[in-house]
Amino acid sequence: MELTCHSKNKVLLNIGIQMGLIMKKTFNFLTEYSLLLIIGALIALVWANINYESYHHFVEYPIWDHGFIGHGHFDEDGHFHRTLTLHYLVNDLLM
Repeated sequence: MELTCHSKNKVLLNIGIQMGLIMKKTFNFLTEYSLLLIIGALIALVWANINYESYHHFVEYPIWDHGFIGHGHFDEDGHFHRTLTLHYLVNDLLM
């Protein structure tokens, strides 16, 4: 069975519509779930460039000291312990 020119155009139109819907769903998914990440990164970038000391203090604030997760370091007495900070939480656990 041979398709006529009208039938071929109809098939191509349907394929185009389906591809358009797939692209739209993909774009909506990406923008919906990455928008918060992009906004947060932009806010952090601006904040770090405007006032580095306050940004660093916020990011390195100890959430949990002497826990079993966090970046390890030695205190003044030479004892090893871990401190969970926002920086460690985001970079090493959530990413």
